[in-house]
Amino acid sequence: MSLFGEGFVRGGNVLSLLVIGQLVNIATGPVGWVLSLGKAEWVLFANNLFALTVMFSLSFWLIPEYGALGAGVAQVSAITTQMLLGGYFSSRIFNFSPLKALKLW
Repeated sequence: MSLFGEGFVRGGNVLSLLVIGQLVNIATGPVGWVLSLGKAEWVLFANNLFALTVMFSLSFWLIPEYGALGAGVAQVSAITTQMLLGGYFSSRIFNFSPLKALKLW
């Protein structure tokens, strides 16, 4: 990140956190689409509402204290919550989980 300037070096930790959140997103696969197209929109809505609550709660609590790093933690927590709950409900309702192929779920 130092290639782009000093301001970007400080954001390296936040970027690393966001990469972890996206790895969870990739690992869980298209669970949101499965819920939506499988006529379980109400589960998807409740899941997204819960992830939104996690995001707002952690943002309100962490951003004043930790700034951008707190925002990154809040975002990663919300993405992880949303995708893991989506994977759980896709597995329970439709017996579909991309993590079964990896022997992780």
